[in-house]
Amino acid sequence: MSERYDSSQATRDLFGRLIEEKQADLDFYRGLSDSGLVKAPFYHQAKRIRAAMNHGRVLLADDTGTGKTYAAAITKFLLDHEEGRKHRTLVTCPKSAMVAPWNEEEIGGYSNGSVPRIHYINGPKDLRHLDGDNDFVVVNYEKWAQARYADALTTEQWDLMVFDECHKMKNPKSKRAGWNERRGLTRLLENYGNRLILMSATPIANRLNDMGMILYALDPQSCPDPTAYDYERQPFLIWQVLNRHKFFRITKEDLKDQLGLPPVPEEQVIPVSLSEPEIDAYVSAWEQSIVLGRKLADLRKAMLDYRLIGGTEEPSKYRILDSMLEEKMRRGEQAVIFTGLKEGVTDELEQRYSIYNAVMVDGDTNKRQRERAISAFRNEQARVFIGTTGTMAEAISLATGDTPCSVIRLEPPFALSDWVQTVGRVYRKGQRAPVEAYTFVAECDDRLWGKMENAFERILREYEMMVR
Repeated sequence: MSERYDSSQATRDLFGRLIEEKQADLDFYRGLSDSGLVKAPFYHQAKRIRAAMNHGRVLLADDTGTGKTYAAAITKFLLDHEEGRKHRTLVTCPKSAMVAPWNEEEIGGYSNGSVPRIHYINGPKDLRHLDGDNDFVVVNYEKWAQARYADALTTEQWDLMVFDECHKMKNPKSKRAGWNERRGLTRLLENYGNRLILMSATPIANRLNDMGMILYALDPQSCPDPTAYDYERQPFLIWQVLNRHKFFRITKEDLKDQLGLPPVPEEQVIPVSLSEPEIDAYVSAWEQSIVLGRKLADLRKAMLDYRLIGGTEEPSKYRILDSMLEEKMRRGEQAVIFTGLKEGVTDELEQRYSIYNAVMVDGDTNKRQRERAISAFRNEQARVFIGTTGTMAEAISLATGDTPCSVIRLEPPFALSDWVQTVGRVYRKGQRAPVEAYTFVAECDDRLWGKMENAFERILREYEMMVR
């Protein structure tokens, strides 16, 4: 009897705490909305702000364009207001986010006070001005791999740290991530990890093992060595850490009515039948990748524009893209084109679609040029926006408001997160007109398959190999 009573009491206690927490969130939301201090938040944003102020370490895994940047910025403003002093805030984000959303106009628009002072770390000279007058100091992830930046930033005192697109803090074991960069971040988190906000719509960028640094940032005691994290050996650690700390996830589908969004775009595959010369170029590149151990870049080039590896004819994907854009431009729409290749591709596309005042952003585009390109597209001066997936797939708003827009990927992204992030550039707060999402996929038909079989048999004969 006593066990049943204890169980019932525990249930009542649990529901009582949940009700108290819900009421506290509602009271905070109403008070913040009526305060006049900041631009009125949505309820889900107020919950996250309250958690960031009260619990120290939070992970905002909300969908793209649902107001994570607002929540982080308002947390800092309210801490300033409550304690009567400026809370020095360090923001680490991708290069693209240093233009938007972390700019004075956008961040200043969140509050009803003065324009915030934002200091960007673009070069060594910027390290001389890490004074207490800055509201936000913004640095990109790549800077943490360089000792001069890591040393300077880790010796400063920070009241709040924000990691925008925190999936960039990939597991240090990744060669691409680079241990030096993560070592600098680890030093930072060791000293100033008491209050931090992690933000990403895709915290698991591609593999569960990529969560090592995020788990370390949230709970260094549970994950003391981010390089050693292995999901297969510690399958429950993710949930243990997330249950111990504040973790939020909401999708644009959940908020569609609140944000005034159109229907969620359905993914559409555009099959591309390669021409005979394109097939021959692909098989040749595939054969050399096997025999000579070459990387797969030539295979990707053959599928997109085989002229990059010596072809002469018009690529099939471009012909289909021409027709698609012609029809969409005739209807007064806009389009965002993503490609994973830069050399010989982005410049070609910009020139090809100059008739639509196309603008382009890739890894070589500087900050001012990016700002102009984004502004031109959002103001409808440019009808087509071209970007590389690695440069433009995160943190940028390309919402076109009342103008329908298509997101076109010229090849399937490698990382799972890029499927979400690319569409999220357009389908986000501020988008009211329909959004369509397309991915061009080269077909592996009987012609291609037959030529690959013949090439494989030729390799076996030439090198006297047997397949058992």
